[in-house]
Amino acid sequence: MFVYAYQLTFFIACIVLDEGRIEQKRRDCCVCLTVQTNKEDEVYLEESPANESSELAIENKRQELYESWMRTYARFLLLPWVKAVVIAGFLAFGGLCAWSTSKLSQEFSFTEVVPSDSYLIETADVIEDYGGQTIFAPYIYFRNVDQGNSTVQEQMIDYVNEFVSMDAVSKPPDFFWLLDFRDFVNSTGIEDQPFESQMDAFLADENYYDLYREVIERDDSGDVKVSRVHVRMLNVDEKDIHQQVDVLFEQREISENAPANIGQSEFAFFSYEESYNIWEFYSVAVDELKLTTIIGVAVMSGIALVFVPHWTAVLFVAPTISLLYVDLLGILQWGGVHINAVMYICLVISIGLLVDFVLHMTIRYYECEGNRHEKTVRMLETMGVSILVGGVSTFLGTLPLAFSTSSIFHTVFLAFLTLVLMGMAHSLMLLPVILSIIGPEDRVSHVTELQITQSSQSKSVWLDELSSEK
Repeated sequence: MFVYAYQLTFFIACIVLDEGRIEQKRRDCCVCLTVQTNKEDEVYLEESPANESSELAIENKRQELYESWMRTYARFLLLPWVKAVVIAGFLAFGGLCAWSTSKLSQEFSFTEVVPSDSYLIETADVIEDYGGQTIFAPYIYFRNVDQGNSTVQEQMIDYVNEFVSMDAVSKPPDFFWLLDFRDFVNSTGIEDQPFESQMDAFLADENYYDLYREVIERDDSGDVKVSRVHVRMLNVDEKDIHQQVDVLFEQREISENAPANIGQSEFAFFSYEESYNIWEFYSVAVDELKLTTIIGVAVMSGIALVFVPHWTAVLFVAPTISLLYVDLLGILQWGGVHINAVMYICLVISIGLLVDFVLHMTIRYYECEGNRHEKTVRMLETMGVSILVGGVSTFLGTLPLAFSTSSIFHTVFLAFLTLVLMGMAHSLMLLPVILSIIGPEDRVSHVTELQITQSSQSKSVWLDELSSEK
């Protein structure tokens, strides 16, 4: 919405000011200097309309040159054998990209977001070589239950034991306050005292106080409101996304089956680790990406259905965008790119950027007059240059990312480079060929209509002359 409002206000105001500069024959980079034309331009200006400014006339000359290039390209592209090669080539390439897309995998390492010369990369390598696999250390939390009740305490111990039985957890927790608390009560002979008094005596011990003062939270009456225990997942590989997702679901299943959690809107027993957030993302990323892609293509097709002059535009926009998106994913997979949080955002954004290439060409095709061949040639003459300029400007805008020492930013550059190249290739090659073969056309071509009009006028003059002679 901001960009739309910006174009309708500030950008249009700049265009009006620039038109005033053109009328005054001032240069664009330094408005204090007027335009100095060369001999070739002076000859062209003499042939231009009297009311046309010199800079505008020169700009029109450049535009005519660009259109001449695109006209030559269009005539070559629409040769029968060239069209056959284009369609066969894009279909074969799309099939290969579809196969490559099926090989996409999820992978992420924190070293991808740091510069390549960062000491963190070397540190991570040393930890991996000498320290084994990455350590994930979740806390197990207990809340909203009477932790002084012996039945609840047994459930707490069983929950921790269930957690420890996971393959990801190699051993029981080093310190569990409930086990130490029970040993303390039994060893001091205070079994008959209230739970609050037992906890007071337990935490009065300096050793236990230092160990558990930060893992036990008590209310004013002395009851335990919340407690936690620390466990370590030594057998989870940081780079194995599938294993991380499996561990996430396994610990969730243990929590769902805990007696204290059954029928509760909020879990009383649960575990949490900061990495759970990214694991949760990995668990839904593929399905969310599929859904987002389908919705994006559907929305873009709906826009084409509403704003393009003819409903048949959706039959060209939707398949082209779909093929273009598959090609994008396939090339990224060949480039060694994996699905992660950053790449997910790039792929979602790419839908909106890819549709610009296709939709602008399609709209221009429907605005042109004539048969399929004439409409396609005119489309490439007028809109082809704009597509090239838009693609190059997008590429230049992301070019600085190519020099980043961070792997993740280099991946973003690769995604946008692929997006630009594929967008221009599909909109300037495949789409024109398809439209020239099966695109809707006027019933009477522009040239034929002009010939009929001229013939009718000649016939009318001949009839007038014949009647006057009689």
